[in-house]
Amino acid sequence: MPCSVNRRRTPGQSKFTVESMAQTMKLTERLNAREEVHPGELDLALETRARMHRAGAPYSPVYPTTGRLFPGTYYLNSIDKRFRRTYSRIPLDSTMDKPGSSLAPPIVLRLAKLDTVSEPVTGKLAVMNAVETGADRVTEARRRIACVITGTSAGLPGGDEVFQDDNLDRLVQGNQCIKPVSQKMRKEMLDKNVVQLIKHPNNTIERRPVNSDKEVVKLAAQLGSLSLSKSYGVAKGLADTMDVAAQVAVAAGLEALKSAGLVSGKSNDPQEWMLPEQYRDTTGVVYASSFPAMDAAVGEVMRFLQSQTIGAADTMRLISSLRDRLVKASPDSKLSDEDEKAFAGLLTRAGAMDDAHGRAPEYEFDRKFLFRCLVLGNAQLAQLVRLRFIVE
Repeated sequence: MPCSVNRRRTPGQSKFTVESMAQTMKLTERLNAREEVHPGELDLALETRARMHRAGAPYSPVYPTTGRLFPGTYYLNSIDKRFRRTYSRIPLDSTMDKPGSSLAPPIVLRLAKLDTVSEPVTGKLAVMNAVETGADRVTEARRRIACVITGTSAGLPGGDEVFQDDNLDRLVQGNQCIKPVSQKMRKEMLDKNVVQLIKHPNNTIERRPVNSDKEVVKLAAQLGSLSLSKSYGVAKGLADTMDVAAQVAVAAGLEALKSAGLVSGKSNDPQEWMLPEQYRDTTGVVYASSFPAMDAAVGEVMRFLQSQTIGAADTMRLISSLRDRLVKASPDSKLSDEDEKAFAGLLTRAGAMDDAHGRAPEYEFDRKFLFRCLVLGNAQLAQLVRLRFIVE
């Protein structure tokens, strides 16, 4: 559920709109002002970070040079021997160094020239560690295992589908993925009795319940549709065992393999999403996620609670129970003729509805819930593309 912390709009303050936000952020101008940086800068940055970890505290970062940071940027100034960090900020009125100059200061460039062997980042770090033990640098470099990014994927909210061919282009172009929240979802947010914390200029805090449609969130980045069965040929039984987060993760892995050219992925034929034999022993899966399986846990709990409350009795029983309580609450333990006629009409209509739709099914624990909470996205992707894990 989308959420936000709002503050009271002061008199004369302009109303928040997407247009005003875009004008204030000047995202298009900032994107056009980007600078293309040579990939070798990443080698220098990671090499400097490795030296920092080996040296330990106290430490003062030397990369990148502060003249290459945007005005207003906060950066790490130093780490003392007790690992306490201090930060500084580039003045807002400062002028950046001219584009094209190196991000690395002279000391980093001098240290980089000492490395006579040219290799990717992972090999370079291995060589740096080997130097301390006296091992041969060239031999260690040849034994390295380089890591190369050959495919990427991105699932975005705001569209009809989570994964589209132009997703990365949309990110680069700075397209926003925010859309209006539906009336149904806004009603659901009202039912949750959200309480906002309003911080006033005098440092007082006000708890304000959200009681009307005007106060709920109107804009949010909402997840589109995703079907592993229709798009990737995943068996429905296997797809049902995955939480929403796991389904998106599996789809992202499949799309990355397609982007790398390791699978064809032209249709939802499962064979087109399987790795060729020669890649199955050398390809691994690593996933990182925050609060996975949350939707599955909340959904199962809500299904159980509904079965114990409204779902535990049919409509006619609820109406009869309501009538009995009103009779007990009336002074003479009797309802008026108009009330009795109204209850009779409700019972007749409830009987027709129960005959047409039947009672809600009795709650039964879903065994697939355990699979959804185990967070097996990496193993499920490995199963789909036929990866083989080797443990040494």
